[in-house]
Amino acid sequence: MLKSTSLLALAALSVYVAMAEANIAFWEHMRQGGRIISCPRALKFNICHRVSNIDAGLSSYMFWTNESKKDFSVTLYTGDSCSGTYDRWSFSLDPAKDEYGFFVEEFATVNDKVQSFKMADFHTSFVKGGYWPTADEDVYTNECQFGWPSGYSSKVPPMSNVIRG
Repeated sequence: MLKSTSLLALAALSVYVAMAEANIAFWEHMRQGGRIISCPRALKFNICHRVSNIDAGLSSYMFWTNESKKDFSVTLYTGDSCSGTYDRWSFSLDPAKDEYGFFVEEFATVNDKVQSFKMADFHTSFVKGGYWPTADEDVYTNECQFGWPSGYSSKVPPMSNVIRG
C-alpha cells in the first residue's frame, strides 16, 4: 500500500511539473523574421525570466503550451527584472482545436526593447504600453539562445492564431 501511495504521489508531482512548463520562442524581426531565440521547455509560469543576455532586438514571438493548460498570458517588459513599460497578451488555447499555439507578429510598444518576460497560467487583461515600476526580486536568467531547441523542427508550423500588435 505504501509503495502504491508513493507512486501515486510521484505521478501527481510529475503531472504538476509538466503542467507548469511552457514553450516560447522569439524572433529578431516582426513576422518571425531574422534569427530565432528559443527558450528551454522547462521555463516556469509566474516567474520573471531575463533575456537581456541575448544581444538582439526581439520583435515577434510564438507561444505554445502543454496540452493540459488552456488559459495563459505572456507579458514582455523593457526592464531586465520584469519592470518598466510592458505589453501583455492573454489567450485561451483549446488543445482540441488549436494544434500549435499563438504567434504575436509584432509588439506594440516594446518592439526591439524586450529585456524580460513573464508567462502566467491564467487569463488576464490585454495591455499595450503599461508601466510597472517595481522590479521583481527573484529573476531567472534563463538559457534562451539562438536557434531551435534540440528535438524541434526548424520549420515553423502553420499557426491558426496570429495576432498583430
